[in-house]
Amino acid sequence: MSIRIGIVSALQREVAPLISGWRRQRTGGLAARIDQSGDTAYVASGIGREPGIRATEALVAEFGPDVLISAGFAGALVPERKIADDIVPGVVVDSATGENFRTESTSSSRIVSSGFIANRKAKLELNLRFQAEAVDMEGASVALVAKRHGIPFYAVKTISDELDFPMLPFEPFVDDRGIFRTAKFLGHMSIRPGHWPGLIRMGTNSARASAELCTALQHLITGIRKSRVVQVS
Repeated sequence: MSIRIGIVSALQREVAPLISGWRRQRTGGLAARIDQSGDTAYVASGIGREPGIRATEALVAEFGPDVLISAGFAGALVPERKIADDIVPGVVVDSATGENFRTESTSSSRIVSSGFIANRKAKLELNLRFQAEAVDMEGASVALVAKRHGIPFYAVKTISDELDFPMLPFEPFVDDRGIFRTAKFLGHMSIRPGHWPGLIRMGTNSARASAELCTALQHLITGIRKSRVVQVS
């Protein structure tokens, strides 16, 4: 019996090496596209809680997954978590509501989904409030939709910025649909050379995180398929 796995991340570049060559199709009423390979489908939700919910609902409606995975980058909330560290949490917390979502993982790790891009001060506050190791923005959105539809839920996150990384001014360049306006952001940064070292470092970190995330995601998918086949048989 085949298992249909749906994957959601904020930005396609996070998982680009994995989905390269997958068949692409538009979804009904959704600007983003579903990429599909056999019984696995992926959608980029855009940045933020509401875009995450909308994209996951569209993926459920169009693809009918048996399992949902929230994949993507995360920021470290503790100094022990370094660039390209993987986290497969047992709990995802929605900072907006305080709701805890259990994943299918038995891990004791916790991540928190926040409605803003966190700097060091905010990261420390999130760690103190939620006892989480890392922060993302969309994991709880996928978890919420999974709970609504009774779909088993997993998350896999890879650290792309450490606790002390000085965050760049991303938020003004994210529109209401969660789309990051890359060209406008780069135009803004091009005349601010003080930010260039951070931008270069961010690019290097993101490339490392993407490669590791795709490896971890493929490993998780393989493990899910094996465990589900055992359960069915």
